[in-house]
Amino acid sequence: MFLMRFTERAYVNYTAEDVKNSPNSAVRLTFSNRHFDPQLGADLYNTYLDEYEYCEEVGFDGLMLNEHHNTPTCLGATMNLEAAILARTTKKPKALVGFQGRGFADGVQPDFCPSLLLEALVFQ
Repeated sequence: MFLMRFTERAYVNYTAEDVKNSPNSAVRLTFSNRHFDPQLGADLYNTYLDEYEYCEEVGFDGLMLNEHHNTPTCLGATMNLEAAILARTTKKPKALVGFQGRGFADGVQPDFCPSLLLEALVFQ
């Protein structure tokens, strides 16, 4: 059996009323970043990385990463960066990088993916 850890790594500093008052009552693409507190965001990001590191201690085999370009439901902006951090701070678990366009059907990022390379260059 291959045991994996997956979480959306949500940003939690907004209310239901904030969502209701956003365009289209949406918490994804139209939700304003004015609700974002950079210090809390950094603290949460570090907490989520610490949780992934703890997964190694308790015996998880894999760490699933995903991105939604910093929406409140997912602080992950670029999985390659998170995978690089976890590659340095963990030894045993495999980092499984799922991404939009391929989904979870095969789930693993190929060695070369032109659209991911283009995205990485555009967002740098």
